[in-house]
Amino acid sequence: MKKLSKSMLALTCIALLACFTMLSCKSRSEKQGEQLMEETIEKSTGEDVDVDAQGQKLTIETEQGKAEIAYAGEKWPDDAPADVPEFKFGTIKGSTKSDTPEGNAWTIAFENVPADVLDKYEAELKKAGFKTTKIKVNDDQGTVMAEKGNLNVTAFVGDGKAVISMNKAK
Repeated sequence: MKKLSKSMLALTCIALLACFTMLSCKSRSEKQGEQLMEETIEKSTGEDVDVDAQGQKLTIETEQGKAEIAYAGEKWPDDAPADVPEFKFGTIKGSTKSDTPEGNAWTIAFENVPADVLDKYEAELKKAGFKTTKIKVNDDQGTVMAEKGNLNVTAFVGDGKAVISMNKAK
């Protein structure tokens, strides 16, 4: 199975955090935000980086490739991998999608998540053919990691919130 490189995965994570931050910025400060992100990523990776934010789309380009991140709204992404069971616990607060040369990634943030969903979602993943690993901190907090072919799914759940991350390697 081909997996995403650690540097591109780290870059994608930084970009996702930056994307959520930039969604609330005014257009006057977008250039300052782009420059700050470029400097931060360049210091972290040691590579030249070009960041371009336009509306609800963020593009980060390095020597290794290009990551495009688009804010997808408050619904389960239409283009999410069909093999991944939809997380139907709570309310979607927002989602992003990232395209890189190594693959695609989706991140969906939830709120108003009931305390008992970790076991339920793990059961849905297993039913869909995923191999899972679950780490529970207590009854309402933990993580489920799942793998099936070139798909990786991670569900972080706790304190009434959840984040589902899906990665599909090319």
